[in-house]
Amino acid sequence: EQERERAHAALEGFGPRAQRLRELADLIVHRQA
Repeated sequence: EQERERAHAALEGFGPRAQRLRELADLIVHRQA
């Protein structure tokens, strides 16, 4: 539980960059497919 809270806090601290990271992850996944 504590781990999850820490992860959420880190994601919120990321801010708008989280969206760019998700898009990057999607690109990587699509390229591997």
